[in-house]
Amino acid sequence: MSIPLVFENHEIWIFAKPAGLAVQPGKGVKTSLIEELESLFEDKVYPVHRLDAATQGLIVIAKNARVAHHYSKLFSDATAVTKIYQAVVWGNAPKHFSIDDHIVVNKKTKASVSHVTKLASWMPHASLLKIEIHSGRMHQIRIHLKNAKLPILGDTKYGNFSFNRKLRSPLALFATELHIPSKNIHIQLSIQQELHQLKKSIALFNPDSTEQ
Repeated sequence: MSIPLVFENHEIWIFAKPAGLAVQPGKGVKTSLIEELESLFEDKVYPVHRLDAATQGLIVIAKNARVAHHYSKLFSDATAVTKIYQAVVWGNAPKHFSIDDHIVVNKKTKASVSHVTKLASWMPHASLLKIEIHSGRMHQIRIHLKNAKLPILGDTKYGNFSFNRKLRSPLALFATELHIPSKNIHIQLSIQQELHQLKKSIALFNPDSTEQ
C-alpha cells in the first residue's frame, strides 16, 4: 500500500493518508495505517491525532511515546495547531461563514467552531469549501456542514443519501493543511487530481434524475 510521506523531522512523520484507510486497528478494520507503518519500520509508531477512515489527507505520527504525548497536548490546545480541510458539498454556500455549535463527545457536549470559506461554485449542484478548525471534535466538519444544509458529497453518515447513491463518490473531505507554529511546521497537500475528478463527475450529474 502506498502511503506518501510528506514531512519528517527527528520527532514525527507527516503522511498523506489515503481515503478508506483507518488510522488504528479495530473491529471490522482489515488493515490500518498504524499496522502498515509498523510493518514498514519494524517498530512501534504513535498517532498524534484522529482522522476519519473515510477522510484523505495529512496525519501526524510520532516516533516514540514521549513525543506522541507532547504533540497530543499541542493538538488539544486550540491556539497551538491550525488544521485546514477542503470539502465538496451539495448546495451553493455563502462566501464566508462560521459555525459555532456544540457536539456530543462521550455523552458530553463540547464547544466546536468551524470557519468556512467558499473557494469555488460548482453550480448548479455543489461548492468547494475551505474549513479551518482548532477544536477537532469527532466528525466536527461533517456534522457542522450537515447542520448548515451543506452535506459533504459522499458522506454516508451525514450526507444526502439520495444524491450519494446516484453519484457513488467517496467522501469529498480532505485534510489539506497543517500549521504548528511552535515547531515551524507548515504543510500543504495538493489535491488537484482528486478535485478535477470530482468536478468532472458533478458536471455530468443530474440531481433530478430518477435513476438509481
